Amino acid sequence: MPRYENPPIPEEINVSKTSAFGEFVKLSIILIVFCVALVVIIFVGMRYLVPHIPFHYEVSLAENWSKKLDGDAPSPSREYLQKLAENLAAHMALPADMPITVHISASSTPNAFATFGGHIIVTQGLLDLVDSENALAMVLSHEIGHIKHRDPIVAAGSGVAVSIVLAILFGNSDIAAISNTSGLLTQLNFSRAQESAADQEALKALTQYYGHTNGAETFFKKMLETHKDDQAPPEFISTHPNTPERLACIETGSAHDSHAPLTPLPDFVKHPPASSKAPYPTSGRGIRTPLARLRERGGRRG
Repeated sequence: MPRYENPPIPEEINVSKTSAFGEFVKLSIILIVFCVALVVIIFVGMRYLVPHIPFHYEVSLAENWSKKLDGDAPSPSREYLQKLAENLAAHMALPADMPITVHISASSTPNAFATFGGHIIVTQGLLDLVDSENALAMVLSHEIGHIKHRDPIVAAGSGVAVSIVLAILFGNSDIAAISNTSGLLTQLNFSRAQESAADQEALKALTQYYGHTNGAETFFKKMLETHKDDQAPPEFISTHPNTPERLACIETGSAHDSHAPLTPLPDFVKHPPASSKAPYPTSGRGIRTPLARLRERGGRRG
């Protein structure tokens, strides 16, 4: 009878021919490439999709926290800025459902920025620095330009989407941290193209409203001159980058009129009344206040 025997078992049969460390490195690289590609796709996709979200959803999103930006009673300064912003916005072809709301921050640091729902925050430090309504109007209309182009929601939407993806991939379930890092309620960083487009919108608005752009460059010049020796850039320049280049474009593209006077700022903008309930400044002899003149001018031009 034939005799059967088990064949000899090769040595190291259970030993892999590939390195475990090499497999780990390979899988790690694949995971990193996948994460980067996913983040880029979502970031770019959100920048195209977010602007198509109806603006009233953005207004609703900002409704709760925006109420905390101001006191219980309106101030002369805020009403003046609100009316000026509305007069400028009337020349910027904003959609009918895109209201502009201006708030004043007590911060002494000169700065201004636009955020969700058509809200613009201007610091008292900026109001104390500008020397004319024209300079203030340039800043306001620049921020209105950001809102018109939906820049705040685009920047925030992209940041939130990327934060959520990273949180899911790396197991971070802290939604509060995600919201804080996305910069939802504070300054948002915009690209060079967005800043340039907002500048062009502002210059057009000033030309239509005042008939010239005198004073448009004043605030930017002051910021650069005041902080030219500082190692750290001021807050406005850090949130509005490339100020020297933008200043050159403003001066080149401005419709200057050497004979056109600048519009002065009312005193109460730089020195708000001690009580927010105090009446608006009047002369006692029926002379129209700067706020009243602004209302009349807005009615004629708007």
